Amino acid sequence: TGKFIRLALPDGRTGFALKKEVQKLSKWTKQTFNYELIEKNARRMMGSPYLWGGMSTKMADCSGFVKTCYFANGIILQRDASQQAHTGQVFKWEDWKNDMMPGDLIFIGTKSGRVTHVAMYIGNGKYIHSSGRVKINSLDPASPDYLDYTFLSVSRIKGHIGTQGITAVKAHPWYFNL
Repeated sequence: TGKFIRLALPDGRTGFALKKEVQKLSKWTKQTFNYELIEKNARRMMGSPYLWGGMSTKMADCSGFVKTCYFANGIILQRDASQQAHTGQVFKWEDWKNDMMPGDLIFIGTKSGRVTHVAMYIGNGKYIHSSGRVKINSLDPASPDYLDYTFLSVSRIKGHIGTQGITAVKAHPWYFNL
């Protein structure tokens, strides 16, 4: 009633949510790639604490954060940063200024090349990630919010849904009997 809608949870309990925050499953699954929605959900999580293995809007690790942001747009990514690094269109880190677009995933790690962290590029040399908490940092070494990371590579998800490790919810058997 009013601003709220009653929801049935999988375990049989019921709850309420704001109507404006809910949409029909059929509408959610028909979404196309929408970077604005992905970024909006990422920014909603600003300040949320880091939790290793976390994968929700309340607490998340770096790969769980990225996975949650994309899932809100009906896109399922691999669970771990080291898996996500091998999906989509992969670019060399050195080409980031020319090639990177908002929504691309930035992979960070060790000097030997082992992926240990993932962030999402949001444009203008900035990225959002879960490191201690969800926050925005800069790729510009002269910026006060620059973090001295070993940047490894960039992966583009846009245009690669349906390829290895990037699945549209509507094409996943957990959600629909195909």
